[in-house]
Order: sequence, then structure tokens, then C-alpha cells
Amino acid sequence: MSFLFRKKKKGKTAEKWFKLGDKEKDLKKKIEYYSKGLELDPKNADAWFNKGIALRLLGKCEEAIRCFDKALEIDPKDAYAWNAKGSVLKYLGRHEEAIRCYEKALEIDPKDAVAWCTKGEALHNLGRYEEAIRCYDKALDISPEFEIAKNNKKLAEEKLKRYYRAKIEQWKSEGYDISELEEMLK
Repeated sequence: MSFLFRKKKKGKTAEKWFKLGDKEKDLKKKIEYYSKGLELDPKNADAWFNKGIALRLLGKCEEAIRCFDKALEIDPKDAYAWNAKGSVLKYLGRHEEAIRCYEKALEIDPKDAVAWCTKGEALHNLGRYEEAIRCYDKALDISPEFEIAKNNKKLAEEKLKRYYRAKIEQWKSEGYDISELEEMLK
């Protein structure tokens, strides 16, 4: 008989609203359904996460971050939520914050190739190419056919080579003998 006492909004339980949100293709309606469900069950981490994803897809990044934060308040061990929050922060150019989120995700699930790759992307965007390459390598150790990680690693290696070539030119102009370094970079 407990089903008689479940909270309802417009005749639907939170669970029904969440299921509608899961099935809905229209992002605005999806958000509306999750919001209605969350009014009834504000402790549903999955619904906060899914609402955050929909908001991100609509370009509402700050709102998405708030949803991921709510999901993480409820379930701080949700590696997907940490990774999703990191991805939004990376998109906003807040790379250091993103890296911290990816590190949290990786503490929870060190075998998450996507988290390794996205952490590498954030490091790459900061010009920390050697660290980025190590992250891409970790992603490829876990998932050897991960094309994004392969491509990102190649890009980071190229940028690192250009950086070293520029340094060599600088050292040459300053009168240093760098012939051995030049041979290594060929």
C-alpha cells in the first residue's frame, strides 16, 4: 500500500518523470522532465547527471556544472559525473579545474580510458605536452584502438617537437653547440 503515498506531480511519480526524461529526444523537454522528477526526488544522482548532460548539449554549461555538482554531492564516487564535469570545464577553458575532476574520476576508476584521454587534452591545452602524452599512453594501454587518444598523442608529439626545435634555434642564436640535439629531433 506504500505506493498510494508516493509523491506525485501532475499525476506522475519521480520515477515516471525520470523515465520520460530518459526517452525524450527534445533536450528542452528532457530537462523539463528531469526537473519535475527532481522536485519530487531531489536525491536522485542519475537524474541530476542526465539533466546536466542535456544542459551541456544545449550549451548551458554553468547550469550543467551545477547539476554535476548536485550529482556529486549525492554520490561523490560517480566517476562519470566527475568526468562530465571535467569535460564542461575543459570546454570553458578552465583546464586546471578540469584536470582536478579527471583526477577524481581516475581515483575512482583508474581503468577509464576516456578520463585519461580527456585529462591529456586538458594538459595539452595548457602546453604540458609531455604530461599529456603520458595520459594518452595510459588511455591506449587500456584501450589500444582508441583513435582519439592515438590522434591526440600524435598532435602532442608534433607540438613537443616544434617546441624543442624552437628552443634549439634559440640556443643556437645564443651560441650554444646543439648539434647532438638536432640529430635527435630528425
